[in-house]
Amino acid sequence: MPPDGNLREAPRAPGGSFTTISDAMTTWKERQRQRVQPVAEPPPGDLAPSVNTLAVEIWAGFSRAFKRRRADYLPRPCSPYRAATCPSSCCGALVRNPELIRLGEFDDIDMITITHTPTGGDDSLANIGDSHNGSLIKRIRFTGRAAHAGSTPHLGINALKAAMVALNAIDAQRERFREEDMIRISPIITKGGDGTSTVPADVRIETMIRARTVDGMKEASTVVDRCLRAGALALGAELEVETVGGYLPNTPDPNLVALQREEIARIVGRDRIAAGQHRAGSTEPGP
Repeated sequence: MPPDGNLREAPRAPGGSFTTISDAMTTWKERQRQRVQPVAEPPPGDLAPSVNTLAVEIWAGFSRAFKRRRADYLPRPCSPYRAATCPSSCCGALVRNPELIRLGEFDDIDMITITHTPTGGDDSLANIGDSHNGSLIKRIRFTGRAAHAGSTPHLGINALKAAMVALNAIDAQRERFREEDMIRISPIITKGGDGTSTVPADVRIETMIRARTVDGMKEASTVVDRCLRAGALALGAELEVETVGGYLPNTPDPNLVALQREEIARIVGRDRIAAGQHRAGSTEPGP
């Protein structure tokens, strides 16, 4: 208190606390609006040429072997054939080759072969005759109602909790799937809400569903849809599900497998060739 006993208003610096906070919040919000660009790490300079060389050598070797032995596997006269290559992405680009099929790019293709770099696990130099699961993908959106998470959460509909109920329900189904169907369900949350002070109103999930048979794929898809509806119903959220076909299950032709095994044995020896097995991943020959 001043010596004269009279209260006076304290001097205020330009741009008081409210202004400072407002400016800071404006800056923060602007940063939130800006999209974060992913870091693009260029591959090693010699990687692409090495991969291309490997692919060309493998395909050339197979083509030579096929020309030498095609009479053994195609005893009847056949029309001239042409060779073509198509880079494989394994499980990466689910709809690329199915789209090429839809466009008719494979209409005149009667036979394909695929090669893959070693996956490790043993000392074999070749693995021939593997079969693979089929796959499909689901894009899912739970829509709730936003509200202040601290003051009025009771006014909101929590889409994130609806998604959590659905994911837990999917996890609870694992024991009902048979081992021989090799069903794999692998969901991820790609969007969990918009802010920690807001009841999440927009939540996105993507999941891949794989199975050994088409019937297994259909069964797993039906089960997942039921779990998603359960999560939405439990919280009163809205639900959108888009199901996109990926690859069908793949079983290689035994004659082609025999040809590959015999010719590769000339290079690496029979004892270095691993027996074909079923793999739960998916691959391009599936369509």
